[in-house]
Amino acid sequence: MLFTFDVSGAQLKVTILGSGTPIPSIERFGSSTLIEYKDKKYLFDVGRGTTIRLSQIGIKASEIDHLFLTHLHSDHITGFADLWLTGWIWQRKNVLNVYGPNGIENFIRHTQKAFSSDISFRKKQTKLSEKGLSLNVQTVLQGIIYKDDDVTITAIKVDHGSVNHAYGFRFDTEANSILLSGDTTLSKNLIKQGENLDLLIHELAVIEPNLIESNPKLKKLLITIHHWNK
Repeated sequence: MLFTFDVSGAQLKVTILGSGTPIPSIERFGSSTLIEYKDKKYLFDVGRGTTIRLSQIGIKASEIDHLFLTHLHSDHITGFADLWLTGWIWQRKNVLNVYGPNGIENFIRHTQKAFSSDISFRKKQTKLSEKGLSLNVQTVLQGIIYKDDDVTITAIKVDHGSVNHAYGFRFDTEANSILLSGDTTLSKNLIKQGENLDLLIHELAVIEPNLIESNPKLKKLLITIHHWNK
């Protein structure tokens, strides 16, 4: 399922490419959200099938220059190699900038090693640009992590249980603000940073009432949603 909506006319468009879980589903591909503003594209998470979803809305992997990862759970990153290498095959013109939490450099380094044979084969057989294969990797800490003439992106530390480094992202333009929670339980920090928004994209789950009563963690999730609904 693809969800696309304009926040401010044609200038700012948000597309939920996938909202699934680690369990495979043809109806809900892996976690990934695309924000388009003016002539630039910003991708948040790259779960299973992201490049296919991009193709469905007429966007090539090579058009993505900025990728932001909320955390390193598999269902948020399994589409990375596909985005990176398919973008290279489609003649990416720019370096792919990857912003992620502690551990991102290790993940990228091992992914590059895993596909070293494929890369070697393609270099011998084709004239693909070396620049299109290049990666600029930056480790995210809380605060402003990206800024250009039109957009400011801020990382917000959230509580994702045993995941020590998990973030939501706030996307601000001159006229609009969007917040992506990433995976989180009750997070006072996220609530504090979530003021004066035009759009909130928040992780949630549909749960049977009897499970809510027996599970403190699920109750905390409902508290978070209730707070924002006030």
